[in-house]
Amino acid sequence: MEVRYIDRLKAHPGVPTAAFMTVAGGMAGGLNESMPVLVGIAVGSVVTSVVCWIPVLITARTQPVPGERQ
Repeated sequence: MEVRYIDRLKAHPGVPTAAFMTVAGGMAGGLNESMPVLVGIAVGSVVTSVVCWIPVLITARTQPVPGERQ
């Protein structure tokens, strides 16, 4: 069976942290009083997504999958 990238991404240990940080960044941006709430949510989510998801997506290419033969 061929292991696909999506299988490697599902097995990556950084996915829950990156997802949590995306939500937390949106919440923090929404609480920022210097901009409208929806704009703050969008900006906060995008900034933390870029910081957290880029390394996860890059390193998922070499992530071992449980049950994969070496």
